[in-house]
Amino acid sequence: MDSANQKPTPNLPEVAAALPPPPPLEFEVADVKPSPPLTPGALPTAIGFKPGGRVDLPRFPIRFWIQLAFGSNASGEIVGLPKSMDTANFDIIAKAPAAAGAANLGSEELSIMLRALLEDRFKLKAHYEDRPVTAYTLTAVKPKLKKADPANRTGCKTSTQTTAATTSTPFGPLLAGRVVTCQNITMAQFADQLSIFGSTYLRYPRVECDRTRRCLGLFLHL
Repeated sequence: MDSANQKPTPNLPEVAAALPPPPPLEFEVADVKPSPPLTPGALPTAIGFKPGGRVDLPRFPIRFWIQLAFGSNASGEIVGLPKSMDTANFDIIAKAPAAAGAANLGSEELSIMLRALLEDRFKLKAHYEDRPVTAYTLTAVKPKLKKADPANRTGCKTSTQTTAATTSTPFGPLLAGRVVTCQNITMAQFADQLSIFGSTYLRYPRVECDRTRRCLGLFLHL
């Protein structure tokens, strides 16, 4: 949808009573205990959801749980955590609530339940704050940018760029580059899209940096 010329009508007063917000998503029951010593030759326990809503998270340090609970894939974004949280491994065996549709739960629901568990069992308190980080600078070189045709729709598409090096080995497809082509888009809009195209490298929202290219990044402080 590009635009709308009508304002939606407000909900009727009784809608809020008929459709109350769902209860907080939490594990029905959870067992948290230090991981036992590894038995030689023992097979590792599978990680994730099991039939019936069971959740197994074996032999992980607390830092990993916090990363999973808050959706962070970079441990450097978590500050204020004791060093013991990187070395002491724990097991979590839990059961997801049946009312939440345990058969259809995914990583987002797991993060919410895990966050509630950490707050309850470990009394975890956290807040987000901005700290200086080194950031990428978006510059235009060649080809030079050209003015867009306003009649075209705004959008981006991706394609795979292959070379002789990426097609001569079995691992070639993994090494192929990705080309992103956008049209009728402002540089600010394009910069906002970069976190989608390169989420592994670009973790922070677009901000204005100072002359030293020091920008603000979002950190989780415990």
